[in-house]
Amino acid sequence: MTRMPGLALGAAALLALGAGPAFADDATPAATTAQELTIEFTGQPEVTVSEPIPAATAGGEETQEFTGRYRGHVTGDEVSLIAGTEVACEFAGIAAPGRAFSCGFTIVEQVQGRCVFTADKGDSAIAEWTCRTAATMTSDARCEGKATWTDGTGKFAGIAGDARFHSDLFLQPGKGFAKWRGSWRVPSMAALQN
Repeated sequence: MTRMPGLALGAAALLALGAGPAFADDATPAATTAQELTIEFTGQPEVTVSEPIPAATAGGEETQEFTGRYRGHVTGDEVSLIAGTEVACEFAGIAAPGRAFSCGFTIVEQVQGRCVFTADKGDSAIAEWTCRTAATMTSDARCEGKATWTDGTGKFAGIAGDARFHSDLFLQPGKGFAKWRGSWRVPSMAALQN
């Protein structure tokens, strides 16, 4: 597998998938609960594509490396701690020829990234993720993958958990979205601070 370019994201935090406030005592972590959110991109992802890597050096297939970023906001998530947060994500990936599927795609994207979710008071949460082009019986090709919450500040301090997600492909033009579904938690003491 071709090594993906490194991500330069700075200290931004993207772990903004939090469970609602817990009602347990302050020393007990909040329960991990099933959650979901939708990130609506506020515009088309900004993508920079490198020169193709010749097939001779890429295992017999010509590949391209790319990097990019997108911004958006969380919608359709009125009860969790991350409702209404702003999202900033950076990513890096490779695109290589794949099998032709019935939906018509022949390029497979393998992407890794990091997102920072920021609430109106400046509290932030960070998630790191990876995804790969896939197709389902009922939809067009999309990037399917997994996100892991890694860090948070303020009401997101201590956030932990995982989510499966899918998003629009990054090299296709157009405004997109990402749908995340999984289980995550925030320790109750941090959740009750705000």
